[in-house]
Amino acid sequence: MEGFRLIRDTIFSRLRGGLSSKQQLS
Repeated sequence: MEGFRLIRDTIFSRLRGGLSSKQQLS
């Protein structure tokens, strides 16, 4: 299930990026 792990990692990194960008905007 290497592909699943890769996709999950990408999603988590994207969520973190969105959260950090939102914090910067606030």
